[in-house]
Amino acid sequence: MKLIRKSMLLAMVLSLFVYLSVFGEEDKIVSVEMNTLEESFGVDAAGHHYVALKEAVKALAEEEALKSRQPKNRWGVSLSPAEFDLLARIVMLEAGGESPVGQQAVTEVILNRMVSPYYGGSLEYVLSARGQFSTWKMRYSSKAAPTPQVIASVNAVLEGQTNILPFHTLYFSRRAQNSRVQIRIGRHVFCNQ
Repeated sequence: MKLIRKSMLLAMVLSLFVYLSVFGEEDKIVSVEMNTLEESFGVDAAGHHYVALKEAVKALAEEEALKSRQPKNRWGVSLSPAEFDLLARIVMLEAGGESPVGQQAVTEVILNRMVSPYYGGSLEYVLSARGQFSTWKMRYSSKAAPTPQVIASVNAVLEGQTNILPFHTLYFSRRAQNSRVQIRIGRHVFCNQ
């Protein structure tokens, strides 16, 4: 009976510690935990269990933080808030009047270029490349302020919720850039490399 009580107590303390660790308040319960564990298990057992418990919680928290930072899209691209804003501004200028699918397709072309050996590089490098995005010069104009729909479209692509174009679709325009047309969406023609 005493062993069951100790196991239950340890499980309750573990649950409490994990819950409070999530909210960053584990230090507030350290003394309470240590006293409770010392009474039930003795000083050595309490210290050992506490250290193991704290290490396990820390490892889980680090693992979750790493997962949340990893890109969720097929390009393996994650953007800073400033880069997200820049991308949304360019998509607004290029496809603000298009359907959500058209806005997402434009976003996919830009990400395709970021990972392409022909255009690859940073978002800024891809968008500012000479002769590519004429809207680059207007990125800070009032017309570039993205609508909630454009923000949602860009976010859907970055969250991995779309798969409209293959990786080799690197062009879009009002007219076909070459004979390798992938698809027409709204007023844009999307072409492959």
